[in-house]
Amino acid sequence: MKVAAIIPSLNPDNEFLSVVKNLVDAGFNQIYIVNDGSSKEYLHFFEEIKQYPQCILLVHERNMGKGYALRTAFSRYLEDSSKYVGVVTLDGDGQHIVEDVIKVASKLEEYPDRLVLGARDFSETQVPTHNALNNVITRKVLKRYCGIPITDTQTGLRGIPNSFIESLVAVKGDRFQYETSMLLETKQKRIDVIEVPISTIYINGNVSSHFRPFRDSIPIYYLILKYAFSSFIRFALSSLISTIFDLTLFLLLSYLLRDHVLGLRLLLATIIARVCSGLLNFYSNKILVFSQKKKEVGSMLRYSTVFLLVMSLSYGGTYLLSSLLNIASIFPKLIIDEALFFLNYHLQRNWVFKSKKEILDN
Repeated sequence: MKVAAIIPSLNPDNEFLSVVKNLVDAGFNQIYIVNDGSSKEYLHFFEEIKQYPQCILLVHERNMGKGYALRTAFSRYLEDSSKYVGVVTLDGDGQHIVEDVIKVASKLEEYPDRLVLGARDFSETQVPTHNALNNVITRKVLKRYCGIPITDTQTGLRGIPNSFIESLVAVKGDRFQYETSMLLETKQKRIDVIEVPISTIYINGNVSSHFRPFRDSIPIYYLILKYAFSSFIRFALSSLISTIFDLTLFLLLSYLLRDHVLGLRLLLATIIARVCSGLLNFYSNKILVFSQKKKEVGSMLRYSTVFLLVMSLSYGGTYLLSSLLNIASIFPKLIIDEALFFLNYHLQRNWVFKSKKEILDN
């Protein structure tokens, strides 16, 4: 087994012991278990796992949250990471059967540079209504505002490659929102995500889970909206800089071409200014807004398509308003470009700066 295992645990039960034994029997020879401040009456479970030399027990004196527990395990794992391609995280309450853990671990061995998610089927009848509803809402919000299309947003069964773990140690979030932060980090780092179908198991209506749908969902949605707003602000700043450059060049060219007829003057000034500002905007959006580090020829072609569309609408609208109102062209241009700003953002976020795989997945 080229993959280690991590189990964060708070106040476990007998299922916890079965999970650990099954992992040992399946061939996992490094299992990091975090006692996240469990009460005294539960400590005997952690004593019992000491019989397995494969287990490394990490202890928090008080409950710090699942996210904090995962970071503790990741930090410890980095000391041994040269032996493995990554780790698989799972819950210790029996919701993840060993066959599914092996399935996720095997997929990680096959694709050691991707995040592997064990995806449950929330349409099955045994899924509690509030869990199904919460996943549907989170899934739609995450896709709509962050461009991350996955089916199980809160799965605890994840295969994480070595190349990603060091980044995750620095990711903020101490409780359940940490797992959402992990997904957002894949977007920032341009790490591909693979989903593997796993069994959908809820024991006794999921009463053993420490996740509280309302209380724990609020910081998750806050995190998603904060990420989306941050992306929009970066886009706005990039567009502002490009717009200032575009307007400055447009005015300069309009002055230099003042002896030409209105239509030709506007056409030449618009094309030259927009081409120059477009190149500036493309690279600033590619790197600073949408975090696309790889060379994507497709992105340049798609950007050029949007660029030509917006430029044509800008020219056509500016010319039409200038002619109808008989006013200086700068004022109609500001109005038209303001309206085109939101169309431009939508197209760039949802089409231009997505990889070919992301476009096909959507």
